[in-house]
Amino acid sequence: MKKSFILFVFLLCSIVVVAQKKSITGIITDTAGEAVIGASIVEVGTTNGTVSDVDGNFTLSVSDNASIQVSFIGFSSQTLSVQGKMNFKIILKEDSELLQEVVVTGYGGKVSRAKLTNSISTVSPQILEKGIYTNPSQALSGSVPGLKVSLTSGNPTSSPKVILRGGTEFDGSGGPLVIVDGQLRDNFDDINPQDIASMDVLKDAGATAIYGARASNGVILITTKSGRAGHREINFRANIGLGYVNNPYDFLGAEDYITVLRTAYKNTPWAATANLTGSTPFGTGNKLGANMLSGIATTVLQEMSIFGKLKADYACLEIDEAYTPIVFDYVKPDVMVITNLFRDQLDRYGEIDITSDIIKRAIKKVPNLKLVLNGDDPLCVQFGREENVKAYYYGISEKVLPQLDDTKEGRFCPVCGEEQKYNYYHYSQLGDFYCPSCGFKRPEIDFEVKNVSLDTPMKFTINNQPMVINYKGFYNIYNLIAVYGALNVLGEKTDDFAKLLTGYKPQIGRMQEYKFNKPVILSLSKNPAGFNQAIATVNTDKRKKDVIIAINDKANDGRDVSWLWDVDFDKIADENLNTLTTTGIRVYDISLRFKYSDIKVDRMTQDMADAITKCLEMDSEVVYVLVNYTALYSTEAVLKKLGGEA
Repeated sequence: MKKSFILFVFLLCSIVVVAQKKSITGIITDTAGEAVIGASIVEVGTTNGTVSDVDGNFTLSVSDNASIQVSFIGFSSQTLSVQGKMNFKIILKEDSELLQEVVVTGYGGKVSRAKLTNSISTVSPQILEKGIYTNPSQALSGSVPGLKVSLTSGNPTSSPKVILRGGTEFDGSGGPLVIVDGQLRDNFDDINPQDIASMDVLKDAGATAIYGARASNGVILITTKSGRAGHREINFRANIGLGYVNNPYDFLGAEDYITVLRTAYKNTPWAATANLTGSTPFGTGNKLGANMLSGIATTVLQEMSIFGKLKADYACLEIDEAYTPIVFDYVKPDVMVITNLFRDQLDRYGEIDITSDIIKRAIKKVPNLKLVLNGDDPLCVQFGREENVKAYYYGISEKVLPQLDDTKEGRFCPVCGEEQKYNYYHYSQLGDFYCPSCGFKRPEIDFEVKNVSLDTPMKFTINNQPMVINYKGFYNIYNLIAVYGALNVLGEKTDDFAKLLTGYKPQIGRMQEYKFNKPVILSLSKNPAGFNQAIATVNTDKRKKDVIIAINDKANDGRDVSWLWDVDFDKIADENLNTLTTTGIRVYDISLRFKYSDIKVDRMTQDMADAITKCLEMDSEVVYVLVNYTALYSTEAVLKKLGGEA
């Protein structure tokens, strides 16, 4: 009786806590209707908060009677009550606190800055006094919005180049007009910064009303100091610097390090050679899948020396589709690999054509980019038609899988819009395609797979070179050809590629096997095409099996789970299926999907540890765990905690 009473108390506590919280959503824009990215939303009086995503959207769990404070740099913060509201549309206004300055113009005397229509920036005298500058133009760097100061050489005594308003001449050049004490000057590099009393920058074309056409690139007005009656004061300031850097050290690079290391082992016969034969090239990459701008920046910083030099010879970076154009502003890749285009995260990307347009924008930012493309995917092949690219194609040049009536993501020709035909296809829109209307078709394949055997181990050839892999998944063949193709395009030798495959173990979620009293195989599936291939792989295993499917709807997964209805879940119910378990945040959604396919769900739970433990107790021979993105790492942690060995 005592145990029952304690359980009842805990249940009550749980109900009370849930009743005090609610989830609110919203979108944050500026007055122009543009999304505000990275705005802070905090529950007042707590540390509970979040930030808006790339579309200005946010979700936050708060108390029912709470207030939230919304803030962003350069905008006035807002405090809003959430009582009785679930969804918010918040418009942030620019902070106008500094708009009451008075400006002296050459065409109207003193004017309140709030009434001034022209763009004028005043450089504070304190800026000129704080730093040590060889000329005043250096002080303008970062002090005036819209003004760019760049060094023309590494010589500390060189004169910076000043560009205002982006330069209005055809070549992007065109410096501003310089006026010192009412006199026209070519530059102001020879003026002592300590002699300047005030500096104003006229940034818009309105300055031409006073100073003529020469002011089309803006105007810099400088007033120097003059003598004053009264207290006499003498100030002296001096600085000494070198116009060159004497660096007597010639640092070793990655190639030098390898040469020295291998020479040392060669000259030391008793030394173990495992460090040589088992070593990997000097390279880096975002191995943990942090594929947005922050994750890629962190990856690069981790491989930087204290002198800011990248220690790796190669960088292999997975980039989120939406962030590709942003990353390409900073990173200009030599080779870009595009594996396939499937619908994914509908609430974030929408349909495939939106993702395609994003990738095209990124490609245009890198001249002479080399593309390694899936030649079996018409949506990938279209990128090879872009200007100033060199395309290389890989593909599987034979019919391997049964020709079922699968849902094709890219049914229509990306060139003319007519429905495409296939001589054969593998899955989704991948195969030997052609358009009967415009002639768009599968290209000549540079890296070709043939002689495919889906037995364990899988066997195939790439350009007639035999390959063997000890893990499952037909789609993994595409991943391996992509790697093979990229290495060849980079000019790397692939003679040992087959040998490398024999020792390769799948990374987390790629049909990764954990050893218990029976094998537990973990597979990541994020979209309809991915789930269909995972199910097809499961069905090739003729052992008696338990299957667990976990579906979450966190931000990284995409909150729209309507894609579940595009997955061929009915194919999972083959004669070798022992039990089916559903789990995850959207456990009831996936269970409902199975109900409409007349497939019995044996167990529904949100506890992955319980789901795996129950399956391990069954009389089956193998357990398959199919998860979407945010369920992957938590499932991995559960498997390790239960004692599984990968």
